[in-house]
Amino acid sequence: MKALSKILVVCLLLGIVSCSKDVTNADLVANENHPPLDQVEPEPEPEPEPEPDKPIDELYGKEIVLDKGKLAIDKFEHKELADGIDYMRIDLTGNRKLVAHVTRMSLESEEYELQALNAGKTSADQKTLKDIVKDNKDVLSIINGDFTTNEGAYGSVVTNGLFVQGANTDDWKLVFGADFEGKPFIEAVDYEHVAVLDNGEEYPITGYNMKRGGQQLIAYTSFSGDKKTNQNEWGSEVVLGLKGISENDGFVELKYEVEEGPKAVDGGIAIPEGKLVLSGNGSAQGFVGNNMGKGKTVVIRMRAKSIVDESKTFAVNQAIGAHSIILANGKPTEPKADGGVSTEDHARTAVGYSDKYVYLVVVEGGIDRSGGCTTRDLGYISRHFGATDAVNLLGGSSSRMLIDGKSVSESTKDKEVVNAFAIVKK
Repeated sequence: MKALSKILVVCLLLGIVSCSKDVTNADLVANENHPPLDQVEPEPEPEPEPEPDKPIDELYGKEIVLDKGKLAIDKFEHKELADGIDYMRIDLTGNRKLVAHVTRMSLESEEYELQALNAGKTSADQKTLKDIVKDNKDVLSIINGDFTTNEGAYGSVVTNGLFVQGANTDDWKLVFGADFEGKPFIEAVDYEHVAVLDNGEEYPITGYNMKRGGQQLIAYTSFSGDKKTNQNEWGSEVVLGLKGISENDGFVELKYEVEEGPKAVDGGIAIPEGKLVLSGNGSAQGFVGNNMGKGKTVVIRMRAKSIVDESKTFAVNQAIGAHSIILANGKPTEPKADGGVSTEDHARTAVGYSDKYVYLVVVEGGIDRSGGCTTRDLGYISRHFGATDAVNLLGGSSSRMLIDGKSVSESTKDKEVVNAFAIVKK
């Protein structure tokens, strides 16, 4: 009897388990679009609130790391010049006396942009920064540009998409530039120029403002300072008027209309101010003479190509040649071997960038309050204010920064320069 009772209890329990399984399976079938409880994704945790940014004086006004160690900053000055644009100054007054000035512009600024400004109407013209400011409206901050000779800048220059000149020497092809979106870059480059007709036919331009050779197409501009092309009659030349500048598929596209020609004149045709002359010989003579009647459209396509990595190209809107890289990927570089120019303390000028800002930097030198610095320390100073990459520009007595047309640096006079970098209203 007891055995029978145990059997009945076991059967009853088995039936309960079986029923329980049937109910569970039925529920799952009826709710097949809903995952089991143990598979339901938990509610995402709210992201932590970002920590508030440190005050700008705490970030940049307490201490600075230079090549020989960390130094206290004795005086820090900050002024907001416009939305996203700041001016900062640091003073070291201890054993190392140094004054540095920085203008920092957000790359997202909707009101201002970085521009390369030519001093005058030709590539050899030189003016003071104050005079350059007078010639250009709405300059907020400006620094001197490239090293210069009596014939012009050492390096290449592009201003607002217009090619002013190429590098004077093969060892001065480094540029600080910006594309049409305002994105800055530092690269040693060569430039490519191609003339394109309405029908798509194209011919490479050998160079600008140079002697024309056989089968070559040469472009001449008034930036050269020459009144005419000075070519023989064995060619064909036209005068082009600029109608527009744009960026397309990685190239700067300059749209021109033929205003005069084609002509073949011994001594060459005149180069009107603000115009471009194309001069062709041989097959290039046919390209010009047979296709470029008055009123025809010609597009000049230009881009810069990296000398180190030819896969890197740039539609250059602004560019000025530079002496050397002083900061690369956040690391100050070793000074250039140039007979002590880089390793001695002098007044210095730099331009740099990060993923958020572009920086104009001037260090005073040769006076009691500031002895200047090496190019390596210039890299450290640029990094101190947030730059990750920067180049050295013309220094010494030419180093100068103006804010709203007034000099903030005292170690130099307003010396004439051939070009400048400026933060200008769009």
